Amino acid sequence: MPKTDVSGGVDEITSSNAEKVKKPSNTLANRFNIFWNAYPKKKSKGSAEKAWNQLKPTQELLEKMLKTIEKAKEAEQWQKDGGQFIPYPASWLRAKGWEDDYKESSGVECSFDADVFWEAAVKRSVSSG
Repeated sequence: MPKTDVSGGVDEITSSNAEKVKKPSNTLANRFNIFWNAYPKKKSKGSAEKAWNQLKPTQELLEKMLKTIEKAKEAEQWQKDGGQFIPYPASWLRAKGWEDDYKESSGVECSFDADVFWEAAVKRSVSSG
């Protein structure tokens, strides 16, 4: 219970109580920093912190997130177009992205040229008809 300063009538929190109050939030903040450093898209940090604080992930959940992030970094969706389709960190947290399935990229790039396709199709239809 906070001690009351009788002279001013204002509640003061003793240093031992302040330490107790700060420890959980520092742990949560430290876990967020670990998450932030591991997440490849560094956008909207304030929104990500807000989502993180609402979620209040345990150390166990953080470890699961980190493993999933490493797997997702290898996924085609996250590698496509220079990482354009990596969700913002806050969106990933709110959507429980660590529960998603990420398939590794095949490493094979497939390009499709519509002009070449249609030219070949026209040539085939003309030569067969």
